[in-house]
Amino acid sequence: MNVRERLLTAIAGGEPDRMPITLYGVYPSSVGDWRASRPSYRPLLDLAAEQTDPFCQWNSDQGTFYGRVPAAVRPLEDGEFVERTIETPLGPLTCVTNTSPATQWIRKFYLQDDDDVQRFFSIPYEPVRPDLRPVRELEKTAGERALLCTAFLDGLGVVADLFTPEEFAIRCVTQKRTIRGMIEKVSEQLYDYLEYLLDHGPQSLYIIGGPELATAPLLAPRYFDEFVMPFDGRLVEMIHQHGSWAAIHCHGRLNGVLERIADLGADALHPCEAPPMGDVPLAEVKLRVGRRMCLIGNVQIGDVISSEREIVDARVREAVRDGAPGGGFILSITASPYEEELTAHTLENYRQFIRSGQEYSQP
Repeated sequence: MNVRERLLTAIAGGEPDRMPITLYGVYPSSVGDWRASRPSYRPLLDLAAEQTDPFCQWNSDQGTFYGRVPAAVRPLEDGEFVERTIETPLGPLTCVTNTSPATQWIRKFYLQDDDDVQRFFSIPYEPVRPDLRPVRELEKTAGERALLCTAFLDGLGVVADLFTPEEFAIRCVTQKRTIRGMIEKVSEQLYDYLEYLLDHGPQSLYIIGGPELATAPLLAPRYFDEFVMPFDGRLVEMIHQHGSWAAIHCHGRLNGVLERIADLGADALHPCEAPPMGDVPLAEVKLRVGRRMCLIGNVQIGDVISSEREIVDARVREAVRDGAPGGGFILSITASPYEEELTAHTLENYRQFIRSGQEYSQP
């Protein structure tokens, strides 16, 4: 099997010629990934191309809330932060974020009060139509040596990022109808945007982020039924109708929503975090939904970055033991590397991850 066939066989729940091994967030070829321009990452990118079954990520212009919304940008603090201001019919909305490509955090959120919420609702919709020619070129470059993928936030993920986490959780309880209305607005714009990508882009694995924001400890499982199920199921249907594949990206505690995630109809689930980061061991995830979804995981990125090689080896052994039997499993790491400069220690742990995966997947 070539790499693309191997990954697709696992995603379909089958047993390929050998267990696929991939480095989540490490893409030998990509469109829009900052790591490709960092010399410290070059050995890792080469390692992924030569010794793993890589995904090949492409990014496209998603606009603002999946709409063409003009924003005035002003650098702050010698370029360490940036202020974005959106003019709405009811007044401006402003957000302040850092400018690091590795890890983004928000210092000032767009929505501070009820007036800001009404400003959000007043934003007119203009479709985003990104240039996908670079993606088509990437498709030719990747060929059979990788499976193309792209990631986006669902309506819940976009709306949650407009507030502080505390404010979002409070409003979900006290203003649930308003929050749902905001998710509906973003979702309608996302459906139009996604339809364009599916019509004009290549077959890909579409990775949907955001559902984790309707899980414990932030929200009770009933909010998953309100804020995820009615919207993300349609995303999955659209992706399947165009001959592509869907994965749900959901960190943290899955116990209360695991079967709900499977009910969305997606092909795969990442990263299936084991306790203490999650609350369901991989063997149990496999038992409960492994016949319905491919499992992608579940070695912690924190262990790869900071632990000793022996710990990485042990985590890989456990993941292969619990996830690989019967197929429908891709050995992966839980998140992308987020160091601006990759250290020699982290690179060696990535090598150990691959060596251990190859060793423990042998019959």
